[in-house]
Amino acid sequence: MSAFDPLQTLAIPAKLSAMSSWKYAGPPSRRWIIGVILAEAVVYGVVFALANADRAFVAAISFATIVLAARTRWDLRNHSWFWMLIGVFTIAHIVAVMLIGWHLHVHPASLLTPFAVADFALMLGLLCGTESAANRLQ
Repeated sequence: MSAFDPLQTLAIPAKLSAMSSWKYAGPPSRRWIIGVILAEAVVYGVVFALANADRAFVAAISFATIVLAARTRWDLRNHSWFWMLIGVFTIAHIVAVMLIGWHLHVHPASLLTPFAVADFALMLGLLCGTESAANRLQ
């Protein structure tokens, strides 16, 4: 009898993967995870030094949602429109972090999770919609 593998539950069933153009890249490596955590710390530190802790927190969460959206559709990385869209997401988040007066009085901060999930879903939807439009134009 084989041991339970929690990552196996994340595998995309063959029937579903045949209907979709998504190519499951497998779980991220430890090196990738450490790199993202270090980049998160750099983003937080830079924004904290330039602004305040509230904006730094929002910037770090925004960075995480962009990275996760890009990682989720990493199979599209060879398309120029993918990188243009990631650039648009990044610019939009930078503008939002800098222009909106962020004064977070939410404790615990996990109550902000629905907003991050909605942000991630919106970016993922735009990536998938753009892929669909690009496929129709070919």
